[in-house]
Amino acid sequence: MIEIMTIEDSFILSGKGAVVSGVNPSLDSEGSERVKSMVGRRVRITNVGCDDVVFEVKDVGISESLVGKKNISMLLDSDDLTMLTRGSRVYAT
Repeated sequence: MIEIMTIEDSFILSGKGAVVSGVNPSLDSEGSERVKSMVGRRVRITNVGCDDVVFEVKDVGISESLVGKKNISMLLDSDDLTMLTRGSRVYAT
């Protein structure tokens, strides 16, 4: 499994789903389209308690800082933040 990011923040976007965002310094040198293609349609999230859940990805957004650091955001098909806590790891499936 390819690690996409560690969750730094999560929130519910009413009527849309759950948004998670985070970073992975090892992907900073990759192009945004490459990172998006690595994510795919589903991700596996392992929370700090080592529970695994697979989520459908509705959308992926990549923003880049002036110094070239990427912030990865995903809109997931979920309305529950229980598994989407800070420090959880997101993997491509």
